[in-house]
Amino acid sequence: TYREDVLVHMVVSQAVRYAIPLMKSHSCVGTSWGGACYEFMQHFPEDTNLCDITVVPLIGISPHLTQKYQLNESVRMFANKLHGNPLFIYSPGYVDNLEDRERIIKSDYMQPIFQRWQDVDFAIVGIGREQQRSEMRQYLCNGENLMQEIHKSPGIAVGDICARQYNIRGEFIKSDHNDRLVGVDQAMLNRIPNVIAIAAGYEKVIPIIGALRTGVIHYLATDENTILQVLESVQKFPM
Repeated sequence: TYREDVLVHMVVSQAVRYAIPLMKSHSCVGTSWGGACYEFMQHFPEDTNLCDITVVPLIGISPHLTQKYQLNESVRMFANKLHGNPLFIYSPGYVDNLEDRERIIKSDYMQPIFQRWQDVDFAIVGIGREQQRSEMRQYLCNGENLMQEIHKSPGIAVGDICARQYNIRGEFIKSDHNDRLVGVDQAMLNRIPNVIAIAAGYEKVIPIIGALRTGVIHYLATDENTILQVLESVQKFPM
């Protein structure tokens, strides 16, 4: 909605101001797809003193065709602002089976990306929410709302970071979905010394709680109302 767009715009502008002093020249910056990351790269100024920064996508190509999901183009633009070098990814972010994923990860064209995933210095990520609950999930929870469902089944996915799903306890889920992702895994995310996550709005409250519990996020950019709802809701979902 319009209000959500305005909210994200305001949060992103503050995230950019906060992030600039944390970023260093001659380093590697990783980013993901989605509205928050796209807005961050769009709003990032061209007149900083940063230079020689490699920008790497943290996940493969999205099936969504909207501009905010065209990660290679955003990476190219962002690297230009940072007076650095873009790395492009040509693999889909989600593949049909584990064999395809293994083949892609080991391919020659993926090696520069894969190697850079090991030593990212700074990352910008969004916090994704579950777009909808499947009919089977809704059937099994007898029409309960999401909070009631989480209390009954705390292992279900409540959000994602770089498309990798986690539950309300902050545990990245062992699932077919996560196994087929071509992107940074939990170990790689854990090694990144500076990760800023951007998320705001009522629908992101539960995903934010789970995301903060993963331990991979160092800085959260959000708005006052959202964080107050997070603080109010977190007591309802013990670890």
